Amino acid sequence: MWPQFARDKGEPKHHYSTLESADDTTDASSEQRYVCRACGVPVTTATARMSIGGRAEHTFANPGADVYTIGCFADAQNLVVASEPSSLFTWFPGYQWQVTICAGCGLHLGWLYTAVNRFYGLIMDRLYLQEKPP
Repeated sequence: MWPQFARDKGEPKHHYSTLESADDTTDASSEQRYVCRACGVPVTTATARMSIGGRAEHTFANPGADVYTIGCFADAQNLVVASEPSSLFTWFPGYQWQVTICAGCGLHLGWLYTAVNRFYGLIMDRLYLQEKPP
């Protein structure tokens, strides 16, 4: 399995763990936030964007020829890890990836990358930037 989950229709056959925000002290009410485009569940904030390999956004194709533009984020919430760690076909050398899906609707939203540190590679066209939270 490579970093691709979008075509899988069934329930993932891996362990699950819900990822919560690492820092709940931030006042999210004043921040722009990215939400799941399908169900509106908050996923991350604009201030959580980070640079990996000199850029905060990358476009990759997996071995199945699926092309993704992903944004790099230091923190995320309301995601479920839906696969075991793998370094197979990793887009970031030295990092292992795990598929992450929306805790609200199950849409594949990206990957959790881990090495010495960790970050989230989130599929940008599956998120919506909410300018002012409701």
